[in-house]
Amino acid sequence: DGVGASELAYLAGLSAEGQSWYRQVPQQFNGAAPKFEGSVQDFVAQNPGLAEQLRNEAKKCPRCGKSCATILSFCNGCNHDLSDAPVEYTENVCMAFVYGVARGSRFPLGLSLRHEAPDVIVYDDLLARGSCHLNAIPTDCHLPDWR
Repeated sequence: DGVGASELAYLAGLSAEGQSWYRQVPQQFNGAAPKFEGSVQDFVAQNPGLAEQLRNEAKKCPRCGKSCATILSFCNGCNHDLSDAPVEYTENVCMAFVYGVARGSRFPLGLSLRHEAPDVIVYDDLLARGSCHLNAIPTDCHLPDWR
């Protein structure tokens, strides 16, 4: 019937035996409103000591506009050569989640939360490339880049 099918994948479902082993991580809703109702830019203006934590260095692809890691030689969106792409700053939405900022420059910052503890949050990746793509962010420290 084509349900869940695309040119890249087909989701066939689970057998009865598979159902007994399969565990789904439920989404959580904690009912919390953002701690800061403004944008990332507004938050940085009121907390200038956090400016470094709330920005990322990235190369913007001149062909498709995707922000790519500075260590990449080619865009991971369209494979365009990034050797002449300048390094720019982008919003670090992950840290904006940690600080409870309501919105970024282009869209509201909401999460599909899977787990929350005093030292970590786990959520569905906003730009997921697969059917199960999760991010886990420590909330008790700042790790600027761990590649």
